Parts: sequence; structure tokens; C-alpha cells
Amino acid sequence: MHHTRDAYGPMETSPYRCSSVADPRSLFLALELACHRIGTKASVAIWMSITGNSSGESCTTSRWSRAWIGDKRDEPDSPPQACFHQGGAEPRRRVYLSVMMSIRQTALPTLLLTALLQAATQGANVNLEPKTFENAAGEKLPYVISIPTAASEESSYPLVVFLHGAGERGSDGVLQMKHRQVLNLLTAKGSPPAIFMAPQCADGDKWSNVNWGAVKAEPLDQEPTRAMRLLLELLDSLDKDLPIDPSRRYITGLSMGGFGTFDALMRRPDYFAAAVPVCGGADDARAAMIAHVPMWVFHGAADAVVKPIRSQSIVAALKAAGGKPRYTEFPGVGHDSWSRAYAEPELPAWLFKQKAAPSSK
Repeated sequence: MHHTRDAYGPMETSPYRCSSVADPRSLFLALELACHRIGTKASVAIWMSITGNSSGESCTTSRWSRAWIGDKRDEPDSPPQACFHQGGAEPRRRVYLSVMMSIRQTALPTLLLTALLQAATQGANVNLEPKTFENAAGEKLPYVISIPTAASEESSYPLVVFLHGAGERGSDGVLQMKHRQVLNLLTAKGSPPAIFMAPQCADGDKWSNVNWGAVKAEPLDQEPTRAMRLLLELLDSLDKDLPIDPSRRYITGLSMGGFGTFDALMRRPDYFAAAVPVCGGADDARAAMIAHVPMWVFHGAADAVVKPIRSQSIVAALKAAGGKPRYTEFPGVGHDSWSRAYAEPELPAWLFKQKAAPSSK
């Protein structure tokens, strides 16, 4: 049995024990994804068949899942009783902290996570599978990947890389898909079968070593961050092992991932065929390196976390260097510009029509 690490005492004294999973937040996120795609009853059936939990219904609603992944709009009055056995009365806040303390300490059972992720994307040409990349030095990078069901060595497919924001860092291997709107790129009518990959940056690390709140652009570090280095190594590995079309590699990211998108482009200027940075920024002085890459940049005009000037300035620098980036700024929209960006009707078709000269680097 897995125990929840108590924020107020030793692990063994926690009044709540997780009866079926070790990472509640990852579970509820995957469960919400499943509910969104196939409905509550089907998701409950998956829960019950794998965990043997006969009372799963009480923790499958969007209300519960939002609350337990940190969305303060709709916090529950008590933990979902289907998932936890109560060992004594305790205020809501202490229970919440106790559960949150366990998130980075343990791993969600692969069987349950895989089943829920697959259910979440059923019928959408997306079949997410959690994996972990490990390099020769033993360094690890969790990621989820979707490969077309009919994929074969005789065919090649576009690759879409998604870089998450700062709030989804960790090692659970699923929180990077919290903002699932990016899947619209794959599920939109007319989108071709594609390989989708979303890595997860570790706590305390970044895709790009920059100050997200800075108004002025900062110089790109000579060496990539650990997370970016592992991402580039993972891409090399996927190129060797999967039927990826080298002329149709794409990258997108939001917030911290928006900065990471520009960072990856600058470290491999001829690798990606197109990019979609959302509420990010870059080293404007290096714009000429990537001016040839087709880009559609998005930002919210009212973003107080990453100022719009960061996207505005790199777009201006790209144009000055001869590039032709598209730029969309949403009036009145704050930091969450990705919901609007990934819902842009023209974006999927625009992205997949971009092609680059084949290059391994």
C-alpha cells in the first residue's frame, strides 16, 4: 500500500492513505481527460476494472479533477472518498497539503495511467502512451507519445513536439498534458496522421534559462539547460527509432514552453519545419538564425506573466531579418492565450502544410 506523505508529520501518520494510486493529481488529470473524451461511465469502468474500486463514481466529475490538479475555481469540501480511506477528522487544507506533498515522491501505476490516457484520446487519432527516455549517463526525461496506429517503416509521419509551461513540471509523466488544447492540432478535420510527443521538464529546471517576467530580451545561454539537452537527445533517439518525416518536424509550446520553442529553434535552426510559440519570448539578437523558419506566434494583450512585448519584439526582429512570421495578439486575454491559440481554425492546416529541407540536426 502506498502512503501519503503528510505535510505535518511522518508518512506513516497521515490520516489518509491512497487506496489505489500513488499520484492523485496525475490520476485526476488523466481521469478528466478520459471523461472529456468518452464520458464519466466509461471512465469509471476503466477505474474499477484496474483498481477494483467499486465506488469510483464520486471522483470522476470535472469538479473533482479540477480541484485536485490545483484549479481554485471549484475546490471540494473534502477528498473524494472513493480514492481515500479516512483515518480521522482533519481540516480540508491539511488533507489537501498532505496529498500534494506526495505528488513528486511517487509514480502513478503505468497500467492505470496508460488506460486513462488512451481512453481520453479514443477516436481522435491520438493514443497517448507514457514513456521515459534515459540517456547513456542515466539521466531521465519522462514523456508521452502518440504514434499512428497504422504506422510502418514504409511510411513516414509528421512529428509534433509540445513543450508545457512551468506549472506542469515534475516527474509523473502526465501533468505536461494538463492543457490538452494542443491536441486540437491533431484532431482537427483534415489533419494528417502524426506522431505527437510531449516531454516533461523536471522541477527546478527550465526549457530555457531566461527570466519569463523580464520586459527586455535576454541573451541565449551558450549551453542548453538540462531539460533542453535531454529533449534534443530524445529527438535524436526518436528520429532513429520512429518513421518520422524529417521535412515535417514541428514544435510548439506555451509560456515556459513558448520560450523553450524559441530556444530549441536557435539550437537547431534547420531541424524544425515550423513553430508555434505561445506567450513566450526569445533572444532577439539571434533572430536571423531562425528567420527562415515559418512561425505563427500567439500572445494575450493583457498577459501580466509574460509581457506581450516579448512576442512583439522577437516578431519584429524576425521580420527585420527577412522572416515572415505570423503574429496574433488576443485583445483582453491574459496569460492563458493557448486556449485561443490552439483553437485557431486555420492553425492545423497552416502547420501541416509547412515543409523543410530534410536535415538531421
